[in-house]
Amino acid sequence: MKKVLLTAFAAIVVLTFALPTFAADDDGVAAAKPKKRQFTGNVEAVDTAARTITVKSANGESKPFVCGPKCKFVTADKPAAEIADIKVGTKVTCAYTEEGGKNVCHRCSPPDAPKKALAPAAPAADKK
Repeated sequence: MKKVLLTAFAAIVVLTFALPTFAADDDGVAAAKPKKRQFTGNVEAVDTAARTITVKSANGESKPFVCGPKCKFVTADKPAAEIADIKVGTKVTCAYTEEGGKNVCHRCSPPDAPKKALAPAAPAADKK
């Protein structure tokens, strides 16, 4: 009898800790990463205090973007620019994700800018 009660108690304890992990996600599917997107157009507005920019595409669609602290800015003359360097009327491409109903910009650069800045080549070691 003791073995039956001990086994039942152990099963209850295991289920008590296991069930909340199954109930953590409503639909049983793991949350997916936000899809990376791009949007190209001319800058309509820049708010440096709120860290937002608004870009209007050639077809007239306008999108606001929130630029977080990790957002990288590139201009034609500055590979490591700041949001204050982005000027109204400049053509840019924003790499962004949709998070919580907002367009979160991760990189704002001219459309023809390279994706990654090239690092300077390391000097060759002299072989003697």
